[in-house]
Amino acid sequence: MLGMAERGDNTNVDMLVGDIYGGGYEKIGLKATTIASSFGKVFKKQTEAISESEAAMENGAASTNGRCDRFAAEDISRSLLYMVR
Repeated sequence: MLGMAERGDNTNVDMLVGDIYGGGYEKIGLKATTIASSFGKVFKKQTEAISESEAAMENGAASTNGRCDRFAAEDISRSLLYMVR
């Protein structure tokens, strides 16, 4: 897992302060790169995928079951490492 984390990029799965505010939030001393929510992007993409799947089913299209398979194992490993440290 540590080897995978070395190759990963947690910013692909974690929601950062910059993702929310468009930059740092200097007023309270937060850098744009500060993690605001571990796995926040995963949750957001999963929620979007479920919404798209439900809309497709209402229109008679095939369901994707809300699956969201866009996240690399290396990115997830790095996020987990930051979460527990």
